[in-house]
Amino acid sequence: MSGIDRALIDRTIARTGGFLQFPAVLEQRFEADTRARRCREIVLRAFIALAAFDSFAIIDYLALPEEFGRVLIIRVIVTIMALLALAFISRDPPPVLREGVISVVVLAVAVAVVVMIRAPSNVLAKEYLYGMLLVPLLGVIVQRLRFRYAVAVSIGCVALHGFAMWNLETMTWESQLMAGFQMIGGTIFTLVAGYTIEREMRIDYLQALRQRIRTEELEDLSTHDALTGLGNRRGLEQTLSWISADAAGDGRLAVIIADIDKFKEYNDHFGHPAGDECIKQVAEIMAGEIRFAGDAVFRYGGEEFIVLLPGMEAHGAAAIAERLRYAIEAAGIVHVVPVLGAPLTLSFGVATARLDESFSAEDLVERADAALYRAKDNGRNCVVVDGLDAVKRAV
Repeated sequence: MSGIDRALIDRTIARTGGFLQFPAVLEQRFEADTRARRCREIVLRAFIALAAFDSFAIIDYLALPEEFGRVLIIRVIVTIMALLALAFISRDPPPVLREGVISVVVLAVAVAVVVMIRAPSNVLAKEYLYGMLLVPLLGVIVQRLRFRYAVAVSIGCVALHGFAMWNLETMTWESQLMAGFQMIGGTIFTLVAGYTIEREMRIDYLQALRQRIRTEELEDLSTHDALTGLGNRRGLEQTLSWISADAAGDGRLAVIIADIDKFKEYNDHFGHPAGDECIKQVAEIMAGEIRFAGDAVFRYGGEEFIVLLPGMEAHGAAAIAERLRYAIEAAGIVHVVPVLGAPLTLSFGVATARLDESFSAEDLVERADAALYRAKDNGRNCVVVDGLDAVKRAV
């Protein structure tokens, strides 16, 4: 959820209104999470609406026998236009195109109804006029156009309704006035319902997103060390479990375990707050020296750190451990041993294993830990590789 925090979501929930537009980062996330489902729903509802629209051809045949051929062509044109639009929408276009295309289709339905109303021989023009009330319902409630598009389509429908009944011989001016008010009132009610539906849908989305972020934050806390931000022991075990599950015999894994030399003396002299700051500095240096994708540093506990190096052979891992050792010593973190002012140092143990059916993460870590103890026994501030007699000592 990069770039999104719960405070932003809370503020947005509190003020969701107007044209129901989220702040840019939230709107992008909303579209990314909902656009595929939105496209599927538009297509499904459109097929239902098209079936209803075309079924009115039965009424055309009975009410407009002289104009039936022309009216049928209009319905076929609208149907083909709608099917092409649905084919486009099914390809998951950008939101502005998606909403714009479906808005045009809804207005095309309204235009088709107007043409039928204005047909010279239509003795049921007044009854057809009431059908215009269904068009805003189609756009706002059935297809759930985003509110700004719903407003535009509704205004267009009201204007087309007014044009349809202009100088209509089968209606008195009183009937036209009544029909106009009914259309305007029905459209307003439809917009209010559409606004409420979209607002509640957006708030539900934000609440679900907020809960998802909370869950991710808790998961992150459970797998990361609060002091350093590195992965913790649980995160290490989780990562090793994934690596073990993927072991296929065609790769290697190297493990480096590092321990701050004489850290108890450091804490005793400078105090625990300074000790925490020292651990943070070491963690930053180690994380900064890890340069390859897939490599990871964890705080193993106390003043110990562990590095996972997928695909690394023993000599390559030893070189990385030596680079880490040198970087920390060169940082000049002041220690008290062997004398006050001496640089802080770390000892390193390295072990590698092939990722095959016999791979054991526990055994690999134990071998790296044993190599670390050899480094401590050999005077500290050095790198020891499991299975090698040589000790890579600081110069």
